[in-house]
Amino acid sequence: MRIPLVLLCYLLLLISSTVFAEATTNTALQSAQRQLQQLDPKDEGDKALREIYLQVVDTYSQIDSMHSQISSFKDSLQSLPKSISQLKKQLAQELPAKALAPIKSQPLPAFERDLTQLQATRLELQRNRDKIENEINSYDQKPIQLRQTLTELKKATDYPQNSSPTQAQRLLNEARFSYNNLKRQAINLELLFIPLQSKFDRLKLNWTEAELKRLSAKIRLYQDEIQQLRQVAADKLLTDTAPANRQKNNPPAITALIKKNKQLSEKLRSIVASATTSITRLRILEQQYSLIQQSYKVIQQQLLLSENSYGVDLRRFSQRFSTPQISSQTNVQISKIRLNNIELNQLKLDMAIAPPDTSAWTTDSIEDLQGLQASHLELIDNLHNAYSRELDGLSKMLTLESQIKQQYKQGELLLTEYLIWLPSVPAIDFSWPRQLIDGTQEQLVRAEKNFNALQIKPFQQWARWLVIYVIISALMLLLLKYQYQHEKIWSRQVGNVINDRFSRSVRLVFLAPIVCLPPPLLVYLFLHEIVTGISSDTQQINDIFCLSLWLYLTFMCWLRRPYGLLISHLDVPEDFCVKLKKIFMPCYVLATPTVWLLIYFDHTPAQDLHAGIVRLLFIVTALLAGCFWGALWKVSPHVNPHAKKISWWQQSKLWLISLIAVHCLLVIAGLFGYLFGGLIVMFILLAVTLVLSTVFLIYRLGVRWLLIAERRISFDKVRARRSEILAAREKNEEMPILEENYLGQKSVSEQGSVILKALCIGLLFVGLYLLVKNFLPSLDVLDKVILWSNDVTTASGVISESISLRSVITSGFVIGLTILAAYNLPGLFELLILRHINLTPGTCYAITTITRYLLILICFLAASSQIGVEWAKLQWLIAAMGVGLGFGLQEIVANFVSGIIILFEKPVRIGDTVTISGLTGTVTKIKIRATTIVDWDRKEVIIPNKTFITDQLINWSLSDAITRVILKVGVAHGSDTQLIHKLIKEISHANPRVLDSPAPEVIFMALGHSTLDFELRYFVDNVGNRNSSINELNQQIDQLFKERGITIALPQMDVHLHPARALMK
Repeated sequence: MRIPLVLLCYLLLLISSTVFAEATTNTALQSAQRQLQQLDPKDEGDKALREIYLQVVDTYSQIDSMHSQISSFKDSLQSLPKSISQLKKQLAQELPAKALAPIKSQPLPAFERDLTQLQATRLELQRNRDKIENEINSYDQKPIQLRQTLTELKKATDYPQNSSPTQAQRLLNEARFSYNNLKRQAINLELLFIPLQSKFDRLKLNWTEAELKRLSAKIRLYQDEIQQLRQVAADKLLTDTAPANRQKNNPPAITALIKKNKQLSEKLRSIVASATTSITRLRILEQQYSLIQQSYKVIQQQLLLSENSYGVDLRRFSQRFSTPQISSQTNVQISKIRLNNIELNQLKLDMAIAPPDTSAWTTDSIEDLQGLQASHLELIDNLHNAYSRELDGLSKMLTLESQIKQQYKQGELLLTEYLIWLPSVPAIDFSWPRQLIDGTQEQLVRAEKNFNALQIKPFQQWARWLVIYVIISALMLLLLKYQYQHEKIWSRQVGNVINDRFSRSVRLVFLAPIVCLPPPLLVYLFLHEIVTGISSDTQQINDIFCLSLWLYLTFMCWLRRPYGLLISHLDVPEDFCVKLKKIFMPCYVLATPTVWLLIYFDHTPAQDLHAGIVRLLFIVTALLAGCFWGALWKVSPHVNPHAKKISWWQQSKLWLISLIAVHCLLVIAGLFGYLFGGLIVMFILLAVTLVLSTVFLIYRLGVRWLLIAERRISFDKVRARRSEILAAREKNEEMPILEENYLGQKSVSEQGSVILKALCIGLLFVGLYLLVKNFLPSLDVLDKVILWSNDVTTASGVISESISLRSVITSGFVIGLTILAAYNLPGLFELLILRHINLTPGTCYAITTITRYLLILICFLAASSQIGVEWAKLQWLIAAMGVGLGFGLQEIVANFVSGIIILFEKPVRIGDTVTISGLTGTVTKIKIRATTIVDWDRKEVIIPNKTFITDQLINWSLSDAITRVILKVGVAHGSDTQLIHKLIKEISHANPRVLDSPAPEVIFMALGHSTLDFELRYFVDNVGNRNSSINELNQQIDQLFKERGITIALPQMDVHLHPARALMK
């Protein structure tokens, strides 16, 4: 190939300019290096200048590498045309002329060695082919990127104009200007180089594929020759190891050994014969995998350039592409071969450890035994080798099968992702009636053929299934009788605190699908065990029909009135259930055959069939679904009858209008040919409906569980109060009568309701994601949106981890769910679990608070790991923040740590009465920084947690709420002390607030100046009774002393007047 004149001139110009530029570069680089050596590294004043000169040296180093790149491109531009010409001649002359040479005769080991070398060569060629294909694919986008870079360089190539540049800055500007010019030259040369290199690579790819074909054919010849040699060797071995019966009456050991050798010979003959089948099967799998790879690449390239009209052909191709025809038992065969190897090892071991007793044998028998043993060992060794070869071939098959399935799955996802937005059949036109008639006639003929192919199996084959079905039906009838006998009683006891049980609702949930099992089971057994001749695809659709029948009967059982699950236990409005049951039956009867035919015909790769019958079935199904939702319009006000305020998203009519509109749009989409996308949307709606129904059932069951638990807790409180009332009645005090049947509660606790809703919403999102993801692979686009990358250190080194939009959304979901749980789960935990355990209020509060802290910590770690922030990277930041907080926020950190100590050590608890810093009150809250105390004036005092740890604290109710009270009484001198002692003691014993144990004490303390001092020391059961008891005892003492004439002495003071001092004044 001759180089064009313009290209030659351009290359000469580049060569001359490059030589001149290299000389200039060397001079400038040497000047910069000299200036850099003259500067003192330790001088701070020269630091900025050194940085500039270092940049100059680095830029000139890049210029040198750019010169090398330009030289490489020039050499390639000069050599590539010649290489292309030579490769064309080689492809035109040498490859067609090359034919497979006949294989020379040689020993089997030489053939096996050559085959291994050929397979290694083919593997290397396949790697080269994949590498060349990747390079060719990169050539499509690379010129666009280079031209964009070239445009940016043209904008930045102007020489910088500084008012008064220094020498160093001038050198840096010159270096950058030269580098940009050289980079432009390199890009221009690369743009000239890419078309030639692409042409050369395509020719090289053709040559490589031709070499691979010829090499694969040669490998097949070698495999066939090796197989023939192995067959000959096996036949010779079997002939040589055949026993020569020189004696008619052989010893039992020889007879057994002859029998074993015959069995081994048959196994060897079988395994050698099956090797040919394995090789053929392996070749078929290799061809199939190669075709799938090529088809996938072609589809991937065409999808990027396709228009809407391509969707019809794409749908036709997807019906063939998305169903891999692989029915392999490779794993079973591998297991059998391994078991056979173990048996061979056991045979060899038995021969070594248990030789026969030959003491009474003749010489001929001993010689026969030795020959048979040698043949036995030789057969075992050959079988080992044959099994090893077979195992190697099966391993290759297993790998190919997994690769084929994976490639099929990738192709199916790729096709589905594009087919959703493309019409799968042409839009409806005047030929549609004709398509319906032709399709109907064709399918009727096909149905008649399939019906005639059906046969009833002999009675002996399905008799046992009939017996099993009768037994199961009998058990179901017993369960149905049990349900009818008890559901009326259970329904009447709903709301009764004493007799109501949540387990009864669970029984109704599971009894319905169990008692409804016989009809779908009968259909399933008839289609699977009695009738034969049904294809596998049709059998799968029949299984879906059986499952839908089972779900329909179960739902009808739940809708039964008035004792059904939904009406009596889950509080669903009866009018709504009656209407739903009335419209669900005809819709199911009409929709079941329509959907069955729709799924069946959708798997048939016939374009006219899809444009005719399938379109009609799709439209009918969409209309039936729309009519179903429209029929619920009249009962929509009964969906939320107890709700006082309904948000917009709870408006049932709004959702019904949306669903009806969606199905109308589906009908229009079917008319325009978007059948595949419409089917996907229809199945998504069905899946969403099933998920919503399941979540609704779980939510209602959860509400009933919480309601029963709340009622039980309240009932236990009332029963405890009733015990107190009964105890008070024994003291002849009038108390009201308590009704114990119904409490009248129709709501659960706020925290329990919130956490239940959160769990149901989370379950709803998870179920929708799992189901919709299978129907709509396009949602995987969230994984393709890469926001940033993160380096992760592993055992194998540092790897790059991409953070996608899906990871960020998941992180936000985890944060929201965990925060919701942190604020509501502890309350529910205390409501349902802790109150059933004999714990103090402080312990319950400590458990719930620590649970909240742990949930927040788990939330932080889980969310940070989703966005690529690991603990290994956070620990140093947290350590540094800990040091900073320790100095800057000492008091806050001290209060936080003190709060943790209070929760674990529990010096104070919720409800304790404490005295600290002169303040007395009741502890009401223990937070992360401070504790709240309510004093006797009902004032809330916030005290930092540190104070409880560092200051002196009096806890009046830490381990024992009993406290002692000292009451002082003073009487006048001359009073009867014995009588006073007796009276005070009687008063203390008569007061109900004074405890009998420890017993109260009266002590005559002192003879005062004006009084006789007595002290009454008694105990009360809690701090709240201290002041009340003091008030009551003082009143009783004053009243009794007045009755007995005892004077309570007042302080006395004697005043002495001195008359002399007064006169002097």
